[in-house]
Amino acid sequence: MLFEILLIFIGFQCVESKEYACDQKPIHPDFCILQNITIHTEEEALEANFSNTKNSRNFAFLESIIKWMPPKIFDGLFENVTATGIKLERINGNTFRNCKRTKRIDFAWNDIEYIEGGTFQNCPQLEHLYLNYNKIREIDVRAFNGLGNLELLYLWSNKITRISQEMFESLENLKILDLDQNLIEWISSDTFEELINLEQLRLYGNLLTQIEDGTFKNLVNLEHLELGSNPINSIHRDTFQSLPKLTKLGISHTNLKLFQAHPIDLVEDIYNISKLSNLSSLGIGGSHLDDVSPEFNLTIFAETSPNLERLYLHRNDLQRINYENIKEIYPKLEIIAIAGNNWQCDYLNKMLSYFRANNINPDPDFEKDCDDRKQIDGICCSESDPSE
Repeated sequence: MLFEILLIFIGFQCVESKEYACDQKPIHPDFCILQNITIHTEEEALEANFSNTKNSRNFAFLESIIKWMPPKIFDGLFENVTATGIKLERINGNTFRNCKRTKRIDFAWNDIEYIEGGTFQNCPQLEHLYLNYNKIREIDVRAFNGLGNLELLYLWSNKITRISQEMFESLENLKILDLDQNLIEWISSDTFEELINLEQLRLYGNLLTQIEDGTFKNLVNLEHLELGSNPINSIHRDTFQSLPKLTKLGISHTNLKLFQAHPIDLVEDIYNISKLSNLSSLGIGGSHLDDVSPEFNLTIFAETSPNLERLYLHRNDLQRINYENIKEIYPKLEIIAIAGNNWQCDYLNKMLSYFRANNINPDPDFEKDCDDRKQIDGICCSESDPSE
């Protein structure tokens, strides 16, 4: 027994901590760069020590693999921390034991799967947090506690399935919340109610099927709302009425079939679009507009959106729109996306000529391959009338 204890003691004595230091030739005297570091396990992380890092304001890793973040590494004066693309798997409250001056943390392009409660509680001055392009599946409801000064939170391109009101309740100064390209299926009516200063909310490319009444209540400062590429089949009629400052709305590529369920002259009332008098950008591409009529009446939003500058009608299989007086309808219009429709070439040529004469960009970026059809200014069309 004594021999075994002696072996263990000797083993501990043989464990040597590893010392790391900032690059001696940093890109800026106030910038600490740690290069060519490899830390695979929690034990290696605990053994790591860092010298001459305490007085730098900016910190970054270069050409390193760090799956476990050492707990002592951010005990300094860092205001900006960049740890992107280092295969990081785990962060928790010990990662940021002393980050009272940190204003920006960028952990994008890593392998983080879970954000524990209290992870950032010692970072009260944090303003920008980048966690995009990870593998996050779950976020503890207390993960962002203590971040009362946070203004930007990037969570896009993860695997998040659920968000809750408790998760955001301490983020009263948040201005930008990006949840694009996740797996979120449902949002309760109180999820965002504490985010009274939010200006931009992005939920593009999730799995949402409905938007409940009151989902965006209290978001009186919201300017940009993106709901596109969700299988949404219903939106409550009062969804947008609490968004007086909204200037950009994206609802392209959903299952809403916006103009089929009701007579076209009632659509404004059904979706309360009349409340959006400041709207400058509207995306309704891929909205099955051709199911109503192959000719879409552009006057539908004329009275409600006098400030419209960008209108996205791409991928609707439309054959005609009443473009001849579009500048009278929308005097501020600069861009109208019309690619991905079923235009006849002669008609498209006339329409493009009108757009050019009135300084309107038809934005062909949505269409790359025309198969056997002709292409004019990057937009596909057919030589013969598609209705024949």
